[in-house]
Amino acid sequence: MHNQFIDDYRQQRHITTVELDEQALLDFDVRTLEQMVIDEQTLDQVWRLLDPLERELMYLWAVEGFTAQQIATELEQPRGSVLSRIHRIRKKLTTAMPMHDVRSERGEKHES
Repeated sequence: MHNQFIDDYRQQRHITTVELDEQALLDFDVRTLEQMVIDEQTLDQVWRLLDPLERELMYLWAVEGFTAQQIATELEQPRGSVLSRIHRIRKKLTTAMPMHDVRSERGEKHES
């Protein structure tokens, strides 16, 4: 009996418990899920504004992070045409969705 008590005591010392504020975790998850749904809906709206070539160009530029030269090589088009198209697409999206800022730090840089 004495040994059992000592064993139980030793096991309890090694177990640490942490109390979590479940409500705070739930609030965070709900806001995150809502934002994900809103972002997905916004992306879907933006995507429908673009024709297939514009979608491909925006995907390569905004998602894959290709430079204008890399896109030009990939699409077999002049670099200047790619830059012009990116500019027109950004203008189109800014006009169509003024409440969302289409500019990004990457998009603000001018490539040479």
